[in-house]
Amino acid sequence: MKLKLVDVETNPHEEEVGTCEFCMSVEMVNEPVFVFKKDIGELVRVKAFIWSWGFYDEENIENIVDFAAYVNEQEFDEEQELDYSWLTNLIYEYEYGKDC
Repeated sequence: MKLKLVDVETNPHEEEVGTCEFCMSVEMVNEPVFVFKKDIGELVRVKAFIWSWGFYDEENIENIVDFAAYVNEQEFDEEQELDYSWLTNLIYEYEYGKDC
């Protein structure tokens, strides 16, 4: 299956992060969501952020146009679940190569 990155949605806002008084703070978060279009026309939204026990992490790509071109060149398994884990692996392959 082929995919095309058609949009990156963000929701920038301040959010309280951390799990205790010692490590709690307020941070600006974006909560990016990558929108891909499958070759059959279906749109798939994949979160590019994760909340875990009060901590926040998001994927950051410096050149989104170059990343979109990279995605267009790839062939993906029809059975592949398109989720945060898949997206982080794809970004890692884009940044460091498939052999790393």
